Amino acid sequence: MSDDEKYDYVISLGFNCVKTSSNWETLIQVLEKMWKLCKRGIAYNAVSTFSEISPREIYFVSPVKVIDYIMNNLTYKVVFRHDYMKHDFTIYAYK
Repeated sequence: MSDDEKYDYVISLGFNCVKTSSNWETLIQVLEKMWKLCKRGIAYNAVSTFSEISPREIYFVSPVKVIDYIMNNLTYKVVFRHDYMKHDFTIYAYK
């Protein structure tokens, strides 16, 4: 993908689920890149900190923290879903 290409929607599903020392920073970089590449919106999916599972190698993401970042830096048009699996969530953000 080049920076001048645009897509209606950009979707990310579980790209950042293995725990590293820079998960949050990587997540922010990817959200920013997704936002620049989309014309209409993005969808981001991850394993929630509200999960009942707890493998140490998985990076659990706070949906509250992600929503806060998106609403303060990208858009206020956000839909949050945490009702389809016990441990996953998806955030949709629209332009």
